[in-house]
Amino acid sequence: MPTPDNSDDVQWFGWEIHCEEAHSDKFYRFMVTLQPTPAAIGLHGRRGSSGNIGLLETGGDAQDVIRKVIDRTRNKENRRYNTLTRGFTTFTAPASLSDPASLRENAHILASHFGLAAVAQGTEEGECASIPTRPL
Repeated sequence: MPTPDNSDDVQWFGWEIHCEEAHSDKFYRFMVTLQPTPAAIGLHGRRGSSGNIGLLETGGDAQDVIRKVIDRTRNKENRRYNTLTRGFTTFTAPASLSDPASLRENAHILASHFGLAAVAQGTEEGECASIPTRPL
């Protein structure tokens, strides 16, 4: 697991799955942190879009947040999101982006951090959805 470059950085992890059946070409991107407060973000949409927030879980304990993300992942897999296009990826982001009160507005910037880390770590698989670059 990489060490944060800056003491103000927060450790995150994420993965992405796709549904590519019939006329569907949709992704679901999961991003999770356990600090400063356990939180999870799920972005979903058609390939080529930045995605909509479909999961935003903050507060509670780490086990609750992780359980909810696993449940959502399984739910999506049962709905034919069965192609892993970004494997488990660790990444860091500034603490200012990881504040639970501002996760909704920072979700796409956090996705940019995730996407860059996935490229650097070689965790992209097949034809993953592009992540529109946001200022980091």
